[in-house]
Amino acid sequence: MTPKLLVFCLALMFAATVASAQDTIKSSSVPKKIMNQYLTKASKTVAKKAVWTMTPSAYSAEYNGSITRIDYNGDVVWKSKKIKDSAIDSEVMTAYNNKYAADYAFQWAEAVTLANGEKRTFIIGRKGDYNYYFKYNDKKLMVEKIATCK
Repeated sequence: MTPKLLVFCLALMFAATVASAQDTIKSSSVPKKIMNQYLTKASKTVAKKAVWTMTPSAYSAEYNGSITRIDYNGDVVWKSKKIKDSAIDSEVMTAYNNKYAADYAFQWAEAVTLANGEKRTFIIGRKGDYNYYFKYNDKKLMVEKIATCK
């Protein structure tokens, strides 16, 4: 994969959300309640420059590698940031390597902070034309298809 194609695919992935359809929208189309919640975390300039997507369950704002997901009630579901491979929890990486590495090419990982403050690591893997989201919950690594990236 060429560097330009990789950057394009990564940009697509940051706008993607877990296993749901989505549409990119203008920041001016984001409901005031959602925008006000995002503005508690970001400046107005960032809020306008962020890439906003809408899914059946939440709005997502991506800016400079950070993603904030806000549900329709205006509650922040999670914030995430791309992390270096060396920062991945060893338990998560071991589970990925043992069960999925042979079938899914590792792409990157995200450090996620859930609304309750709990921190988790999610891994993005690729199989064919699809990227998949690996979530580690209750000592089990789960996978969901999240976006097409050809």
